[in-house]
Amino acid sequence: MPAKAHSAKKRETPATVLEWRPVAEVIPYTKNPRLAPEAAIAKVAASIREFGFRQPIVVDGKGVVIAGHTRLAAAKQLGLERVPVLVAADLSPEQVKAYRLADNRTAQETTWDLTLLPIELDELAEFDLDLALTGFEPAELMAYRSGAPGETDPYAEWDGMPDYEQDDLQSVFHVSVHFKSDTDAEAFFKLIGQEKRSYTWWPESDGHVGSSLKREWMSEGGEAT
Repeated sequence: MPAKAHSAKKRETPATVLEWRPVAEVIPYTKNPRLAPEAAIAKVAASIREFGFRQPIVVDGKGVVIAGHTRLAAAKQLGLERVPVLVAADLSPEQVKAYRLADNRTAQETTWDLTLLPIELDELAEFDLDLALTGFEPAELMAYRSGAPGETDPYAEWDGMPDYEQDDLQSVFHVSVHFKSDTDAEAFFKLIGQEKRSYTWWPESDGHVGSSLKREWMSEGGEAT
């Protein structure tokens, strides 16, 4: 199927007008495919409470949200009466749909510079500010921060252990690791430097606290699950 040709017509940058609207007049998009868990809403609410409402909600000409559903949910959680909005009335219906998806999808393309992130976190830790306001979970902060005072070296107990040759190791081994959240799992795999392969959630009925997560990763000795 041939690709659609893009219009060569240049769009002029519209004037940016910030409005403060009653929360009741900002309408969530009923078919929004991007889900925001309660934990994410709580983090955004904490950010707004600490730093103020710094990122306006983008709406179309009818007041329906294009970008900012989580911010709107956080505003309702905080009991705010009005929120800042930017009206993208110049966009066509198809552009609104595409922008709504792109706003969420393009954010997934970014990653962390693991050389600079620990430096920023360590510098921030010197101030009287709750590091939870950065949005990172405690397990992530432990994994990312470099030599924070009072933290235990997770590899200290390995000091003095004998070295092994590759022939001493079995080619295939199986390990099951259980986590309370996907965030803890992300921090764990970044800490051990392994490649994530897949994950499976187990229900709470299996006896674990909350949902447990099993990840699979590759190691030099074979595949571990």
